[in-house]
Amino acid sequence: MKNNVSSKILLSDEMEDMLNDAEMKNLPDELFLQLGVDESESGIKFRRRLQDFLADNYDEVREAVEDGTGMSALKSNPIRKAYEQYLMEKMESEVDFMLPLNSLVVKSGMYDEIIGEMLDEGKIELFDRVYRVKMPHVSDWISQISSQNQRTAVMLRAEGNTLEECGSKMGNRSRQSVDQLIRSALRNKPALREDDYRYWFERYNMDREAFNTIFLKAETDCIYGYLVMVCGRRRGKKDVSEMFNDPLLTKRMYHGLRLYMTRDSVFIHGEDVPLRTSFIAECIARNEFADREGTIREFYNRYVHILKEKHIQDDKRLNKSLRAFEGIVDRMSWCLQKTGRIVRYCPITADEVREFVSAMNLDQYRNIEMSTEKIFRDNAEMMKEYDIRDGYELHSFLRKNEKIWNGDNRYDIYFSRMPNIRFGKSDRNRQVRDLMFRLAPVSLDELSRAYEDEYGVSPSTFRANMTDCISGYYDSKSFSYIIDQPALDASELVFMNERLEDDFYFTDDVVEMYTAEFGEEHADRINSRSLKQLGFKMYSQYVIRDSYQSARDFFMHLLLADDVIDLRKLDARLGYQNEFNTVLQELRKDYSLLEYSDRKYMTFDYLKRLHPEVTKDDLRQYVGNALAHAEGLEYFTVRKLERAGFHSNLEGLNQSDWFFAGLIRNSGLVNYTKAMGGFIFRKGCKPTASKFLRHLTRDCEFDPDFGALSEKLSDEYGLLISEQKLFSQLKSIGFFGPGVRLENSDIIYRIVE
Repeated sequence: MKNNVSSKILLSDEMEDMLNDAEMKNLPDELFLQLGVDESESGIKFRRRLQDFLADNYDEVREAVEDGTGMSALKSNPIRKAYEQYLMEKMESEVDFMLPLNSLVVKSGMYDEIIGEMLDEGKIELFDRVYRVKMPHVSDWISQISSQNQRTAVMLRAEGNTLEECGSKMGNRSRQSVDQLIRSALRNKPALREDDYRYWFERYNMDREAFNTIFLKAETDCIYGYLVMVCGRRRGKKDVSEMFNDPLLTKRMYHGLRLYMTRDSVFIHGEDVPLRTSFIAECIARNEFADREGTIREFYNRYVHILKEKHIQDDKRLNKSLRAFEGIVDRMSWCLQKTGRIVRYCPITADEVREFVSAMNLDQYRNIEMSTEKIFRDNAEMMKEYDIRDGYELHSFLRKNEKIWNGDNRYDIYFSRMPNIRFGKSDRNRQVRDLMFRLAPVSLDELSRAYEDEYGVSPSTFRANMTDCISGYYDSKSFSYIIDQPALDASELVFMNERLEDDFYFTDDVVEMYTAEFGEEHADRINSRSLKQLGFKMYSQYVIRDSYQSARDFFMHLLLADDVIDLRKLDARLGYQNEFNTVLQELRKDYSLLEYSDRKYMTFDYLKRLHPEVTKDDLRQYVGNALAHAEGLEYFTVRKLERAGFHSNLEGLNQSDWFFAGLIRNSGLVNYTKAMGGFIFRKGCKPTASKFLRHLTRDCEFDPDFGALSEKLSDEYGLLISEQKLFSQLKSIGFFGPGVRLENSDIIYRIVE
C-alpha cells in the first residue's frame, strides 16, 4: 500500500538513530530537511510538537519502526495537525511559499492529503498555481462590517460614487464625514482576494473600462471602486500599454489587455492599430519604409491615403497637416531622418540603444565640435550591425534617443545642424588652427582632408566655411599654409630619439611624452618639422616612421606581420582611423585576412601552410556555391544552409560558422547584419534582426511560441539571443508583446498570431 511504501522512504538512518535516543530530546536537523520543514518560527514550533509526540509515544513509534509501519505512526492525528498548522502559518507569512518538491512529506503523500483536506474545508485556495490561505472577497468583508454607517459608506464608495454622492445618499453627510467612516472601516480590513489587483492599480493608470476589460470583470463588480478607495493617491501613472512589458502579465490578462488596446483601432497591414496618428504612422513606416527611404511628403501622402481607404479621414484626432504630421514623426525614435527631408523606419530597442552608444565610446570626445560622419566611419562594422547607413542617420538616432543613453547627462553634448554635434566647450577656430600648426607647411587640400579625418567634416564644407581663421598664414606663392615652426634642441632630440623606439605613435602620446620631461609650455615643439627631425611622418592624429612609404604601407605591415592577429589587443584608437579600416577591409575582401572569430584573424598564408591544397579561388567557389544554394531563401545563415543540405568544398578546414560567414560577407555579393551572435544574410534589401524575426513569425508553418522560436533560432540558424532581448525585439516589430508569466519555471511566452 501507499503508506507502507512511504514509511520505507521516511525511515532514513538519521531517523533510526533518532529513535534510538531514549529521551527524544535532540532531533537531527537532517530529519526536518527531509520533512521539508525550515528553521522559521513555525518550523521550530512543529519541531517541538514532534519532539513532544515522540517522547510521549516512544513505545508505539518504536514498535512501528520495527514492523515497518513507522509512517502510519507519524501520520497520527497530533502530528498531522501540527504539520497542518505549520503549513497554515507559512502560507500566512509567505505569499510565495513553496514546499521543496523532494521533501519526504511530498513523496509520502501526506502533504497532498493535508492540502486536499484544507482545500475541502475552505481553509486555503489555489491562486496562480500557489496555495495560500483563503481570503475573503470585498463583498464578504463589507457584509461583516459591524457599523451600519461604515458598511453603507464603504458599499456606496465601492459602487463608484464620489464622497459627495455617498454623503448625499446617507442623509446629506459631509464629504469629510464619509471619508472618516471609510478610513475607520479600512483600518480593520483583513487581506482580501481583490488586493491582488493593487500591484497593477498602483503602477498603471487604469480607468474603469480599462480595468474591467483587462481583468475580464463585469461592469457591476465593485472591485474597481474598492481599489480606488484603498489606493487613494497611490494610483499608478504608467500608460496601460506598458503592461505588455511587465514580467507578471499572465496569459489571461494579456488577452484582456490586447482586447482593450484594440477597442478603438483600425486594421492596417494585417494589424489592429490604435486610432492615433503616431501608431498609424509607425505601422505604415514599418511595412512600407523599412527596406527603402522616402521623403516626408511621400510618407504623409501614404498616411492620408490610408485614412481615406479606411474611411476615417474625418476623425479630428487623425486629420493632420503635413507640418503637424512631420512634427509627430520627428519625435518618433523609430524614424531616422537625413537632409532632403528623407525618412526611414529603423526601430532599435532601449537596451540596444544603450549597448550601441556604449560601444561607440563617446567618452573619448571632449571639448570638440565634429560631424557624426566621423563617428559613423570610425564604427563602420557596428553601423552595419544596427543598420545605421550614414552620419546623418546617426545624428538623427542619437538626438531622438538621447533620453535613453544620456538620461543622467553623462555626456555634455549639443546637437547642432545635422550632422554636426558638440561635446563640452568646443572652439572650431582653435581646432582648425591647431591642426594647421601641427601639419604646416600644408596645402588647403591636404588640410581639408586631414580635418575630415579628424573631425568628419567634408572637405568642401571645410574649404567653404572654416578657413577664415587661418587666412593670414596662407602663402599664395606656394599655395600652402606656412608658419615658423620651432625645432627641438640637441638635448630634446637625444631624449625623444631614445624614447621613440616603435614605428607608430599617436600624436597625443608623443606630445605627452615630451611635455612630461620638458613642460607643457613648449608643447608646440612637437610639430611636423621636429617629427621630421626624429625620422617620422606626421598625419592628423598619428606619426609613422619614414621608412614606410605611407600610412597604408604601415597598416598593411601591421595586419599581415603575424600569422594570427587579435584586433581587441591593439590600441582601441586604431579602430577609429579611416586609413586603418580601409586597409583592413581591403585585406578581408581579398581574403588575405580571414576572420575566424569575432575580431580575430588569420592570414591566408597561415591557412595555406595548414592546408596546402587550398587556394583563394576555393574560397571564392565556396561563396558562389553557398549563394547558389541559398536561392529561394529570403534570409539565411551558415547553419541554415547546412540544414538545407549544403555541402561545402571547404569542409576539411574544420573552421567555425563565423569563418565561413566571413567569406560570404566579405564577398560584397550579399547584404548582411551581425546579430544574435552570428551573421544573417539576405539577398536584396539590407537585413536587420527585427525584419528577420518578423519573417520567421509570419511563417505559417512555424508555431509562434516563444520557446519554439528560441529553439528555431538556435538549432536551425545557429543564432543565440537572451529571452529579454528576444522579447524586446518582438515588441519592436509590431507585436504587442507576449503574455509573460514565470510560474514554477514554466515560461508562457506567446507571440500574437
